[in-house]
Amino acid sequence: MVRFTDQVSEALFEYVIHTRLKPRGRTPDEVRLGCQITEDMYMPLAMFSAAMQCTTGPDLSIALAQYGGCGVIPRSLSQEDRVDAVKKVKRAKAGFVYDTINVTPDTPIAEVEKIRKETGYSSFPVVGDDGKLEGLLTEKRYRRDRDSVLPVSARMKPVSEMKLGEDGISLGEANNKLLEFGIGILPIVDRNGTYLCSVFWQDLQKHLDYPDEFVDDKGRYRTFVAASMFPNDFDVVEQLVKEGADGIVVDTADAKNPLMVDAIKRYLTLDVPVIGGNIIDREGFYLVARAGAHMAKIGQGPGYGCTTRRKKSQGRAQATAIRDCTAARDRFAKRKRGRYVNLCADGGMEETGDMGVAFALGANCLMHGKYFCGMTESAAPMVTRTFGVDVPDNPSIQTIAVDFKWYWGEASARGKNIDRYGHADPKTFTTEGNEGPVPHVGSIHKVFPADIQTLKNTLFGSGAFDTKEFNEKALLERQSHGSHIEGGSKVTRS
Repeated sequence: MVRFTDQVSEALFEYVIHTRLKPRGRTPDEVRLGCQITEDMYMPLAMFSAAMQCTTGPDLSIALAQYGGCGVIPRSLSQEDRVDAVKKVKRAKAGFVYDTINVTPDTPIAEVEKIRKETGYSSFPVVGDDGKLEGLLTEKRYRRDRDSVLPVSARMKPVSEMKLGEDGISLGEANNKLLEFGIGILPIVDRNGTYLCSVFWQDLQKHLDYPDEFVDDKGRYRTFVAASMFPNDFDVVEQLVKEGADGIVVDTADAKNPLMVDAIKRYLTLDVPVIGGNIIDREGFYLVARAGAHMAKIGQGPGYGCTTRRKKSQGRAQATAIRDCTAARDRFAKRKRGRYVNLCADGGMEETGDMGVAFALGANCLMHGKYFCGMTESAAPMVTRTFGVDVPDNPSIQTIAVDFKWYWGEASARGKNIDRYGHADPKTFTTEGNEGPVPHVGSIHKVFPADIQTLKNTLFGSGAFDTKEFNEKALLERQSHGSHIEGGSKVTRS
């Protein structure tokens, strides 16, 4: 006989948050939106970009990490593209850079110029055959039109005139030397003069510009990678971790599968955080948590382009799913002597108000697809559409061009991420998602700071200064359809 739950599936927008008394003398700027993923890894901004082809690539991963969040490189990319994406994120910024492009004293300047054009790098340590540092060549020390036939030694700054760091110097000390001497690069050598690595001013500047950045112990931006629950993906994921990937998201639509348990245990051997999912209830949470995952990802059907509930009538509204999983998380933490498993709300958050409700319900972290897809840095291609307009004051304007980003879900005909949905044959793949244009909202650097501040204001409105405290203090109320309409803007442009 069919069974029924005693709950009604409720979406995030069906709730409003009451304001509470704020502590005297404190401000929203004190609010912290971070998440302790593991004992050794704190994410300053508890926000992931989804493992979607149209959303997360190297550019978005880098930009998001600057604000303290983290991009998840999609599983559905080719092995080469996944490896290349991780490498690009890790090269974007570092503390001690060990893989600098070096040249020898005999290298023709024409070859250096070719390397500069291909890579964008402008400073090249000059290293002899014995591995010792002999000088530094920058683009300001030669003229491209007349010096191309000369060797590097003719235009390099000799090591005797350079400021150097010695092996064992801390990153803080190295950065202080960059500031003290006003130089763009500080090569590090051992006591014998052998070149080891370099510290760059531009990386220090990035840290000063983005103090909440999410970086590893080498000062490089962090990024996670999506992985399937099938064993044949293990070797590729192992390579991605060796390239510097900081965590693994076992990315499936439905975690209630023995293969998910096996995958979590298998990926835990790589000694990085592992996120399991997706789940929607207590049963799913316990399955993922008992397998040893550091975080469980919540969401079946709330995504912007998702049609799972239409196609299969399966899933659950996001608010109810978070609420149920939060209760399981808290019970599990008490039962397992303090083992706390974080929850990540994946999808269903169109606005910052939805994000605030997700945090209030108990989510430790958020994951967005469409929200980030509309930003310049997303992996989605830009498309421009022209519309006819009627401007009474200026009849010469007859058309207007509008930029969009092209969105498609991993379950769409274009995405066809068969591993994520447990399919074996692309020919019989059942689509559970659509594709289409979403408005281009501009750069993440234009949009994100204001949205982050809005979330801080939301937490502060309940007198909370982090997401856990918000979950304890927030007072939520169901709102009617009329209330939802009333809360929207009534302003229209004639």
